[in-house]
Amino acid sequence: MTTYTTTSGPWFHVTNGQIDQQSWGVPVPLQQSDISVIMAAGWFPGVISGQLPAIPGTPAGSTTAFDPNYSYQPVTNTLAGQQVNVVYGAPVALPAAQVQSNLLALAQAAYAAALEAGLTIASTGTPALNGTYDVSNEANIAGSEAAVAAGVFRGYYRTLNGTKIVMTGAQFTAVATALYNYIASLDDSLFAVTQGGPWVAPANAVTIA
Repeated sequence: MTTYTTTSGPWFHVTNGQIDQQSWGVPVPLQQSDISVIMAAGWFPGVISGQLPAIPGTPAGSTTAFDPNYSYQPVTNTLAGQQVNVVYGAPVALPAAQVQSNLLALAQAAYAAALEAGLTIASTGTPALNGTYDVSNEANIAGSEAAVAAGVFRGYYRTLNGTKIVMTGAQFTAVATALYNYIASLDDSLFAVTQGGPWVAPANAVTIA
């Protein structure tokens, strides 16, 4: 039985000829029957290079993986070698409400990815504090802050990958402040999109004393 490998590029979910979801997959072996089921459910894989027509107004020959202002009607689906490809027709402008919904979905995905990636901190005064810290669990940060205030701080805090960083309560407060500021900046960026503004990702690396 032939086994194909799915593209790691964007997968688009199409409803009534319009993209309403986007997902980035990981290459995995699939049987032809698996691919048929996935496509029957409305998911179509695309390859970034040359698979989507240029958006009106973009330079000739340019390609894009996804533009929230347009939908792409899948015309044909082909299995080329070990790659699942789809050919799309001309882009069709979407209603403003759908565009805003797409932009918000992309911003929410970027927000979630930023939380997962953490914040990289560099200390000018104490390089031992340098590392990338988790920002996805505010309760953990708050709990350590409470321990500092109560005088029972454990004397270390772990980075995103689990490395134990020895620090004083005062040093943790400085780290926690940077983490909270970054989270607040992400919140502000996401809120701006809900108000019709663009997603502007804050810097994911900061320097503290």
